[in-house]
Amino acid sequence: MILLTLLRTLTVITRIINKSIETSVFPKQWKVALVKPTPKKPHPNEYKDLRPISILPFMSKILERVVCTQMTEYLEANNILPKKQSGFRKSRSTATALMDVVDDILSAQDVGEGTLLVLLDFSRAFDTINTTLLLSKLAYYGFDNLTIKWFASYLTSRTQFVKINKNNGSECISTTLPVP
Repeated sequence: MILLTLLRTLTVITRIINKSIETSVFPKQWKVALVKPTPKKPHPNEYKDLRPISILPFMSKILERVVCTQMTEYLEANNILPKKQSGFRKSRSTATALMDVVDDILSAQDVGEGTLLVLLDFSRAFDTINTTLLLSKLAYYGFDNLTIKWFASYLTSRTQFVKINKNNGSECISTTLPVP
C-alpha cells in the first residue's frame, strides 16, 4: 500500500516538475518564503542582530534541484565554467580554491615573479543581482528561450511573510529581492 501511494505521489510530482519546465512557469505557490528572524548572537537587542532565514516550500527545493542538475550538466558539457571555479562545483571546495591560490603563488615565486592577493567581500551580494543581466548571460551561454523564460518566472513575482512565533507574524508582501 505504501509503495503504491509513493509511486503515485512521485508520478504526480514528476508531472508537475516537467510541466513547469515545459511551460517555463515556476508555480506561484512555490514562490512564497516564510522569513524567520534568527539571532546572529545571543540576546539580540536590535534588528541588525538578526539574520533573516527564508524557508521555501519543499516542492520548490525539489524543482530547483532538478533544474540545477540539468544546468550544471549543460555548463560542464559545454566547458562554460572556469576551470578554477570552486563555488557550486562537485568535488570542489574552499580548500581546493585555497590550494589553487597557493599553487599560483608558489609557481610565480619559482620563476621570480611577484604576487599580490586582493580579497573582496561583497556585502549583500545576492541582494544586488541584476535580473536582466543574469537572463542576458543565460542567452549568451546558449540557453534556449524556454529556459530563460523559466528563470524569469522563477526570479520574479515572489512574496514573503515574517513569522516570529506561533502567534506573531506579518502579512504576505511582494519582495523586490532578485534571488530567493
